[in-house]
Amino acid sequence: LSETAAGLGRSQIQSSLPAGTNAVDLAPERPLSASAYVVVFVASSAAEQTTPVALRISDSSSSIQFLNFTDQDLDGGEIGGLIYWEPSSDSAEVFQHVVYLAGTIL
Repeated sequence: LSETAAGLGRSQIQSSLPAGTNAVDLAPERPLSASAYVVVFVASSAAEQTTPVALRISDSSSSIQFLNFTDQDLDGGEIGGLIYWEPSSDSAEVFQHVVYLAGTIL
């Protein structure tokens, strides 16, 4: 993780990875701090490259604005009807919505 695309202010996620490794797991709940980029440097036995490949971190959340459901199924123990919501005003990073039925509200 790094403050800039050039790797300034970087912090190593884990120890050096052997050649052929092309993935690393970043555990959840890690504080973002000042990090704005994921950077990967390639190293040989002689030196580490000076310019990494960088990806800007997008750590955003979005919630729907309004949720509505009216049960139109007249049978007891059964539900049916339209579930409707208004999308968030900032949904640039949203690529899908997932709807669940839940027994309790957290």
